[in-house]
Amino acid sequence: MSIDVSTLVQPKYIENSSTVQYTSSGVKTIFDKIIVHETTGANIPLVVNVVESGDTAGTDNQFFNGTILANETNNLPELAGLELDPGDFVEMSAGTASALTLRISGRISS
Repeated sequence: MSIDVSTLVQPKYIENSSTVQYTSSGVKTIFDKIIVHETTGANIPLVVNVVESGDTAGTDNQFFNGTILANETNNLPELAGLELDPGDFVEMSAGTASALTLRISGRISS
């Protein structure tokens, strides 16, 4: 078994519709750091779902449903250490498009 430390999601804007941000494809993934930064100077709602393979996003798998404050950088501690099995994925939706940037780093075990 090998473990690679990697940037899992390169910096990008979070969409304002529920969009898959990362899928653990054929490997086990552990999130180490999740950074969300608000860029517009407004308070922006954010919803994060952690979805098991074969399931869909819903209230039963919401890990975060809150607001990122104006100009805030949030490390989303709710997701640090999260383990994703093959096929599991993370979906996010921001209240405003192009208002929140995202970066995820972690470990991939194959």
